Amino acid sequence: TFDEQRRLLEWSGGDLPLPATAEGGQSDIAQAIVESLRRELGNRLVGMVLLTDGAQRVFEPSIELRQAVREMARLGYPLYTVPFGQPREKSRARDLAVESLQDHYTVFVKNDLQVHVAVRAKGFPHEDIPVEVSVTDDAGHSQDVTSLTLRANETDQLIGFRFPYRPEQPGHYRLTVSVPPQPGELVTKNNQLTAYVTVRDGGLKVLYLYGSLVGEQRRLRRAVNESPELQLEYSFIHHGRRSNWPISLDAFTRNQRPDVYLVESIHATAFRKTDLERLAEDVRRGSGLMMLGGVYSFGAGAYQRTPLADVLPIRMHRFHRQDLDAPIRTDMHLSGPLAMIPTTAQFVTRLAGTGDNLKTWESLSPLHGANRFTGLKANAMVLAKTSQGDPLLVAGQFGAGRVLAFAGDSTWTWWAHGAAAEHKRFWRQVVLWLAGRDEMDRDEVWIELPQRRYRPAASLTFTAGARMREAEVLQEITLEATLVQPDGTTQPLRLSHDGEQFTGRDILGTDPGVYAIQINATQNGVEIGHAREEFVVFDHDLELHDPVANPQLLARLAKLTSDAGGHLLAPEQLPALCRDLKQQTPQVKIEVQTKWEFAGSPNSAWPFFGIVMGLLGTEWYLRKKWGFV
Repeated sequence: TFDEQRRLLEWSGGDLPLPATAEGGQSDIAQAIVESLRRELGNRLVGMVLLTDGAQRVFEPSIELRQAVREMARLGYPLYTVPFGQPREKSRARDLAVESLQDHYTVFVKNDLQVHVAVRAKGFPHEDIPVEVSVTDDAGHSQDVTSLTLRANETDQLIGFRFPYRPEQPGHYRLTVSVPPQPGELVTKNNQLTAYVTVRDGGLKVLYLYGSLVGEQRRLRRAVNESPELQLEYSFIHHGRRSNWPISLDAFTRNQRPDVYLVESIHATAFRKTDLERLAEDVRRGSGLMMLGGVYSFGAGAYQRTPLADVLPIRMHRFHRQDLDAPIRTDMHLSGPLAMIPTTAQFVTRLAGTGDNLKTWESLSPLHGANRFTGLKANAMVLAKTSQGDPLLVAGQFGAGRVLAFAGDSTWTWWAHGAAAEHKRFWRQVVLWLAGRDEMDRDEVWIELPQRRYRPAASLTFTAGARMREAEVLQEITLEATLVQPDGTTQPLRLSHDGEQFTGRDILGTDPGVYAIQINATQNGVEIGHAREEFVVFDHDLELHDPVANPQLLARLAKLTSDAGGHLLAPEQLPALCRDLKQQTPQVKIEVQTKWEFAGSPNSAWPFFGIVMGLLGTEWYLRKKWGFV
């Protein structure tokens, strides 16, 4: 008998004591064949009779089934296959299984997550199939997300669908997609799948409006998009299409108020007055605003007569105005090159550690030019200036919102001159500071799992570590890892350190359920943080997942040994086969090579030695007698 292992049965009174029930979780036919062949090495094997449903069901097969049978064919052993069970076309098994659900998602608060799922429907043609989706938080509280009805048009069909999920709070969640058991189903363990969702405190919506294609827009958009916690929307406001002015911002603000507004070189007349009033109100309520330099920024863009005049931290001269399509007024701009020098190691201007921050700024390429600020408001703070003392980056507060006025529009040159990391970090910190999320760069202990669903007794591998701002690795840290099992018991996990991260390995148990890995990190004896990640060991019955026979496979396997007499036969033909094998065992002609060596044994060596010595002695005697010596 066999399941995942082969077991030898002993004859008892002319009978085989077969088990009363089949309790094995797997069927490794190939392993049973190979182990049987190994046991008979050195013996003459008349044939092998395989009684099975023909379904190789094993999590990790050690050998391919056809390869095992090809080895039998090479040795000249026949395989007689006896199929049992109903094939798919005759089986009436009905089964619904949730398949193709990603096991882990990462999303930020209030960002839409599109979840793709597929349900396998067997034996439910033209029937409605209900699907339910629920989410469970860390505290065990569940709530329904959505429900829908699918319909299968074929007997065996994979039905794909998707649904949106928008988390409202950060944390760790389990998203469960399930199909209620239907009449006639033999297996219900595969009616649901669980995906883990990590919801981060972020999900910032950034609206970037720009009126120039030669400024920051290309590299700035790329820098923001590479930060997964930032959701960017952008629009190019073309000054050559003023017939469409004023534009409406309703499409960008209808569903969700942006957390950060970025405006670059757009004339104030391009906006409706109501939109500028709404923008000012959003900043007063907590949104962030940054105006970048450009031909039509600040006073040059006529913003001194708009609601943004009260929002921006700079004062704009009432006579400063750049007429559309007119030559650029040089008195409102600073000529480059302009070195950008931070005045303080504030969050926005911190590109390196305290000792290296100024050196990093000095290594950056200078700006091509900048707008000239004629005055600052009382609450303004200069974060960066030129070497001549002209302000370049000015911060301010308006109501609950933060505001930045940046006179430049050419930090993209940093990227072009090999400082892509500094460029990305600067703009990411700008957005986080404007949104009031500068604390998001705090020290972080992390765990990374390659997957979140495992089979029983699977091998578990994970990595862990601790980092701080912009993924800088913390040094001289100690990590302790613990595996929490479904029943709440814990066991320590051994970690190995490879310089930048820790790696842990373990073999999971066979009990299905929710497991967790916990990490505690300390530095110089002081705890710096902890992390926890969950995963699930699924209760998956391979034998009943697809309870149909595969006689076609058995016929093909037997045909591989047809030269030796192997073939497929029905169960009632088995007694006749046994009689034939006993009575008509084919004769085997064995060619034996023999080798005879002259004087190769003691019985022939000594006589041969005596003959040689006698001939030599006779020759010497005759030569002496005849006077030859």
